[in-house]
Amino acid sequence: MVLKTIALLITLNLASSYVYSALRDEVQEKKAILAVSKTNEKQVDQDEESSLQRKNCCQFFVSFLMHPLRMGSVAPISPNSARLMVVPVKTGDKVLELGCGTGVVTKEIAKKTTNDQIFGVELGQEFIKPLQSLFPGSTIQQGDAKILGKSLLAEHAGTFDVVVSTLPLRCMSSQDYDKVIKSALSMLKENGKLIQITSYLMAPAIADHSKYGLIAELIGRADYFPNPWVVWSFQRTKAHRE
Repeated sequence: MVLKTIALLITLNLASSYVYSALRDEVQEKKAILAVSKTNEKQVDQDEESSLQRKNCCQFFVSFLMHPLRMGSVAPISPNSARLMVVPVKTGDKVLELGCGTGVVTKEIAKKTTNDQIFGVELGQEFIKPLQSLFPGSTIQQGDAKILGKSLLAEHAGTFDVVVSTLPLRCMSSQDYDKVIKSALSMLKENGKLIQITSYLMAPAIADHSKYGLIAELIGRADYFPNPWVVWSFQRTKAHRE
């Protein structure tokens, strides 16, 4: 009887060891499959992003050939520069983007706030429908940044936490330049920030910012080739706010 019990215990022990080993191998196999799957998914995402980026560049370049001064650049800014532009954006901020283009910056804004808090103004009609499709729930409209107060966004004047601009200010006449800046500032809250990118290294994106009662802060530089993009933040001085 004792020998039978011992034999049974040994058999059960061997069986449990076998089952444990089989389950362990199965778990490891599933982990390996999952790891490969995640790697493949990551590669697919990277491939899709690269494909979208190439498409955006082509679309942007065609628009540049048709409207060089309006576009101000032969290619959209890179994702690195876009990420730099949204550094001041906080979770839940209400954001207005001027010159959405292909949506490179809009995509980064959407990572920090909800789509219903994203508003965009783009002069090029060819970009509007793709942008609306990419960012459902956001408010993207064709319009002129010089007259925001006379557009459909007039009711939102003074309500934005951040205005993000990729507009080529240095390609504009002095009159248009002045109108764009004043129009953008009219959309901001009292302590709101205007973020502007430029390819000019020697001075702030708004060189005469003190004229508008603004304090300039350098956020950073990115992508020196082919364009040396520089991002600046501007905020009204306390005296100007009062």
